[in-house]
Formats: sequence, structure tokens, C-alpha cells
Amino acid sequence: VFKMELPGDEISAGANTAIQHAAIVATTMMDLSFMEDVQWIKNLMGVLCPYCSSEDECKAAIEKVRVVAEGMLEVPEEEEEDDDAEELCNCKFTLAYGTKILLHNTKMKLKRGMRYGLLGGNDSGKTTLMRSIANNQVEGFPDSSTVRTVFVEADIQGEQSHLSCIDYVMHDPAIQALNIPREDVVDILATVGFTDDGKAKPLQAVSTLSGGWRMKLAL
Repeated sequence: VFKMELPGDEISAGANTAIQHAAIVATTMMDLSFMEDVQWIKNLMGVLCPYCSSEDECKAAIEKVRVVAEGMLEVPEEEEEDDDAEELCNCKFTLAYGTKILLHNTKMKLKRGMRYGLLGGNDSGKTTLMRSIANNQVEGFPDSSTVRTVFVEADIQGEQSHLSCIDYVMHDPAIQALNIPREDVVDILATVGFTDDGKAKPLQAVSTLSGGWRMKLAL
């Protein structure tokens, strides 16, 4: 693609070497989801500019290749069996963690009543995405007034582990905002096994719970 976009009918030996290096750099950026135009210009201008008549010409060639590369990363949509289900979300967004871009122009389509799984390697942005959805930080995703979202951390936060099970729930900002009485929290906890004569007691410290009970309390 670089050969097609760079000016000139014939490619010199030096230009060919530069193109091969640029292709390696471009492929690496694709693997890292570095697909912003400024990133491509920064990493490829020095390699390709000597073989273009101007910086603008070089930038234009790089941008054309970047757009083609971006199309290669798009995943074709699968046909869905239930087309009558209500569509909750159909958006395209970019997600970053600090200066690292985790997801670039990523499409997300969700329908009511469906169950979805999120798969990805370590540090690919799974937790960041779920937390961003819960915090209304994903562009195009319905806000909490339309779709209720609950994000459960993998474990109880360390600074809260000294609290009792009841106090841990009461400490939640969402519970406080709803002004839910303590007695109601006790009753709800009892329905999921937190009872005075059970394995996990409502006044028991969170730090003494097993992993399974901690997860149940977080839920």
C-alpha cells in the first residue's frame, strides 16, 4: 500500500528499504491499536519524508495508508437471529487508559435480553471498558437514566475490608443516594445467605469472609 501511495512511478532501492521499514512500523502500531493519525505521522514521517516532494505530500500518503489499515482492523458484523429485540446500544467509541489507547473506533451493539461475554488478554482494556460503561464514560452508550449498569470489582477494596458486611453495603455511594434504611439492607442480605446463624453473618468483618462470600457481597 505504501508503494501505491508514495509519489513516482519507480521505487528506488533506498525508497524500497524505507517502505519495508515503514510497513513493519505500521504493522506494530496496528497490533498496539495505535491508530490515531498523529501517531502514524510521528512514527512514519522521518522514514518516508525523504522520498516525498513535501511534508504535506508525505502526510497525505501516510493518512491514506492509515485509513486502509484501519479498515483491516474492522470486524464484520455477525447476523443476529433475534432482529426484533430492542436495541440498547449501537455506538462506536475510543477508549484510553492514561496515554495508552486501548480501543480505537470500536463498535459495540447490545440488545435487550441478550447475554454478552467480554474476552481479551491481560491489559487489553476489559476492566477499563466495564468501569467506563458504569461511570457513563463511553460515548454513545445510554446513560444511567436509560440503562442501569452495575460494575462489580473482582474483590472487595482493601480500605473497606475492615467494615462489617452491613456497613460495607451502607458505605456504597449509590445506596446512600437512595437513602435506603439499614434495616432494609439487613433484610436483603438475609435473602442471599447473610444471616446471624449462617456461615456469613451480617455483622461479620469483610476481611474474614471467603472469596466466594466476598464476591456475593460485592454483587
